[in-house]
Amino acid sequence: MESSILDLIDRYIEAYESLVRLSKDMYISIINRDLDSLLQITNSQSKVLSQLFMLGEETDLRYEKEELESIISGLPLEEQSKFRDKLRYLGDLVLELNELVKINSRLLENSIELLHRYVEFLKKNPHITSILLENRG
Repeated sequence: MESSILDLIDRYIEAYESLVRLSKDMYISIINRDLDSLLQITNSQSKVLSQLFMLGEETDLRYEKEELESIISGLPLEEQSKFRDKLRYLGDLVLELNELVKINSRLLENSIELLHRYVEFLKKNPHITSILLENRG
């Protein structure tokens, strides 16, 4: 049973590492206003999130804090240390992801606000809009 929970933790770590990496890529895409890349990253994040949500159901492993402490205490000291380190690292990944999501959300909100202002400016200045359309055509 211990190895199954360690495997599960490793899979969670892998998923959260992917989400952190994708969130960092998303930050760059938002800054660069790269909508194609942003869409690809969002699709990749959706896939990772689906896998993440499936992990618990797929393995049917659910542990309460007391159960985890019981499992940990039954391990040799070296394994206990590894187990706690993995849990700590997973917690750090979750916190890092949370911060990245907050940052990216603010950047997206700012970008959307700028886009709204730009659209309003174009509505008020049809001459500029026609020039822009001519340059695209």
